[in-house]
Amino acid sequence: MIRNCIEKIYDADNVYLTNECTPEEIDEFVDSLSVKAFTDIQKFFETMPRLYHKLEYTNTLGTERTIELSTLDDFFTLD
Repeated sequence: MIRNCIEKIYDADNVYLTNECTPEEIDEFVDSLSVKAFTDIQKFFETMPRLYHKLEYTNTLGTERTIELSTLDDFFTLD
């Protein structure tokens, strides 16, 4: 997941666009991250804002229902 979220990699002299890198090169970069850097990235994903809404209703048959919306697909499509 981390690999798919990286758009650019910076070093002292260059900026590398990940869409111009191979998946192996990006994996090599991610694997080279320090434990602290990886922990900071993990903390970011755990604490980032999320979409969430819980719908509770009673349908026309009198059955109580609950629907939890937590992804963009949930908010824009409903089966």
